[in-house]
Parts: sequence; structure tokens; C-alpha cells
Amino acid sequence: LVLPSTAFNLLGGALFGGAEGLFLTSTAAFISAIAAFGLARWLGKDYVERFILKDLDKLNQQLKLGGLSYTFASRLLPLIPYGVVSFVAGLSQIRKQDYILGTLLGTPLGLAPFVWLGSSGVQAISSHDLLPLIVSSTIIAVLIAIATWYQQHQTDVNDPDVQPLNEEK
Repeated sequence: LVLPSTAFNLLGGALFGGAEGLFLTSTAAFISAIAAFGLARWLGKDYVERFILKDLDKLNQQLKLGGLSYTFASRLLPLIPYGVVSFVAGLSQIRKQDYILGTLLGTPLGLAPFVWLGSSGVQAISSHDLLPLIVSSTIIAVLIAIATWYQQHQTDVNDPDVQPLNEEK
């Protein structure tokens, strides 16, 4: 639920190969995401709603209306910790079905490069074929670069009060 999942994804690819490793890690990640979401919603949503800051109301409304796309995107971006997304979603007003569908669709796509890296690492050791390892590493680097760029440029042009996630007001 709260452990960094990257090591498990790499290990899944190394132990089970690409396709089976992706299926197993995606299944485990999905179960973990649903459990963390449910736990957060059960234990903390009422508390957060009572004491939520007005600054978060707009974000909460965006999650309520566009939860599927937000969840899907967050599952693709490797800089956002998987467990944190699950807990925050559980504390927000996101609709359960949007969260579940976004997680179900986004998880395998977000995990695939890491599972493939684990699988290609084993392949590189056994057959000395470095091309799959280089390609999977490049895909992960590109995903991290896109996620970094996205986070730094995440602003609402219609609302001058909304600042990028990494800037202070």
C-alpha cells in the first residue's frame, strides 16, 4: 500500500518475463490501489471534508468531474507515487467508478516499461543482448521527462491564481 512499487515491478519482469510479469504486477498494483482507496475513503474522507481548506475545493471539484482522466494520467506518470495517488483519491470527491476505471486502464501502461526493464535486464545478463535494456531504459527516461515537464507546466491559463504544482504562492 505504501511501499515504493518500482522495485516490485522490476522484480516482476525479472522473475516472470514481460507478459506474465506485467499481468501479475498490474493485478497486484490494482488490488493495492483499490485497498488504499477504500481505506482512505473509509477512514478519512469525512474528516478531510470537514476540515478541507478552501484552496482545495477547486481541485476537489476537478477530481469529481474529471476523475477518470486524472486517475489515468496519474497512473502513467512515474514521478507520482502509486500509493499516494490511491490515498489522495480516497480522500477526495472523485467518483469511485472513475477511479477504478482510470486505475484499471492506466496501471498496465504505466508499469509496462518497468516490467520490461526487469525482463530485459535478465535477458541482457543471459544473452548479452543489450538492445531491449537500452530501449526500456530510454522509454522510462522519456516518461520521467514528460512527467517532469507536465508537472512544471501544469497551470490553468484561465485562472491566474492557479500556480504549477512545484511553485509556492
